[in-house]
Amino acid sequence: MPVRIIIILFIMTSTSSHADPAINRFSGKWNTSRGILLIAINDNSATGAYYGKYSGTLKGKLEKNRLFFRWKDMNGEYGRGYFIISPDGKSIVGKYGTCDSDSSEGDWSGVRIEEPDEAGKAAGEILEE
Repeated sequence: MPVRIIIILFIMTSTSSHADPAINRFSGKWNTSRGILLIAINDNSATGAYYGKYSGTLKGKLEKNRLFFRWKDMNGEYGRGYFIISPDGKSIVGKYGTCDSDSSEGDWSGVRIEEPDEAGKAAGEILEE
């Protein structure tokens, strides 16, 4: 019996020690300066869609508390950017730029409006369409 408990604890700690909690916190629905943003997370990759004042998609990679992404508006404009998530996971701040710049267009920030589990599922469904 004690051997099983030790093995289970080892598996739980070895699995969770590799996961960065900030990564999963990006998943969700955000009210941003460019409109509503949905982000879905899969491993260290992010896929997103935004709509409202501007509409388009983004794809990126997660590194600790940052999401580095490429975006593309429905009108064909494209560029790069990044978000930094707050320690409490309730807001994001970042910058975006056109073409190869990641900051030429200015700030892109937002606040969470839906919890990650619900919004991540919603984002995944929307992005699969």
